[in-house]
Order: sequence, then structure tokens, then C-alpha cells
Amino acid sequence: MSYPSFAKATLTTIIFSRGDIYPSRSPEDFHQVFGVSEGGQVRVWTMTDPEQFLIRVFEGMPTEDRDNYDNWVHNALINGRAGTFTFTDTDGAAYTVRWWEDTLDIAQITAGRWSWTTTFRVEVA
Repeated sequence: MSYPSFAKATLTTIIFSRGDIYPSRSPEDFHQVFGVSEGGQVRVWTMTDPEQFLIRVFEGMPTEDRDNYDNWVHNALINGRAGTFTFTDTDGAAYTVRWWEDTLDIAQITAGRWSWTTTFRVEVA
């Protein structure tokens, strides 16, 4: 098992000192409009291909990992949702993603330990 990492050309790669925890979720969002007629016929219109998301939970991370994560999200090349980067998961799979949160919410759970949940939107090539 490898540790999660963020990478982008011209930025220093971040490799976390601990892995994320379970549950590790990868939901898909189907963009469909649907309805049922009075006669009971179901009609579905697909607007676009499904979007895949990666939801990862980081618990008890040291301050250095918290600072690296915070700095990464605020970097001008990432700028919240604006920039894409490579996220490598604990299973070694690499994804081109965007950080996909409304709020950067990092909780201090004890002295020098931090927790957060992150959603990434997987970019379709």
C-alpha cells in the first residue's frame, strides 16, 4: 500500500505520511432527467456522461500533512476547483482530478493531529 499523493508539473509533489481511512467511496453522478407518464411509462433523458467522484477521509494527520494540503488547495495553479492535478490513491491508481469541495474544512482532533474529508472530481480525458 502506498500513501496518497498530489502531483502537478512545476509543483512539488505531496506524499502524505499516512493513508486515508475507510470507507473509501467513488460515487457516480448520472445527469438524467426522468419522469413517469400517467400511463406508467418511464422516460429517461441522458444529458451527459456520468461524473465520477472520489471521496477520501483523512484522520489523525500530522500538522505537516495538514499544512501541505492547505497550501496545495490555495496554490495559484490549483486555486480550489480551478486547476487539475494527479491524485494517486493508496492502491497506486492515478487519477486526473479537481478538488471538489465548497469549503476547506480541516478539524483539529488533538494536539498536532488533523482530520478532513475531501471530494475529488475525476476529469474525463
